[in-house]
Amino acid sequence: MPKITYDKETNITYIKLNNNEFHENIINGNCVLDVDKNGGIIGIEILDFNVEEDIKSLPPNFPNT
Repeated sequence: MPKITYDKETNITYIKLNNNEFHENIINGNCVLDVDKNGGIIGIEILDFNVEEDIKSLPPNFPNT
């Protein structure tokens, strides 16, 4: 099950998908993907995403869309 955290001070939301070992970041706009050595996504960092407000715009079955 994904774990979602939100830092109010930096306005960054992080979605941790698993505990695989971190290898590198892939940056795409306001999203930073943490990936493992096989290219699998470990976590997603969303810059300037206020989870308390913006989460209302996500699909109801997120993250299983």
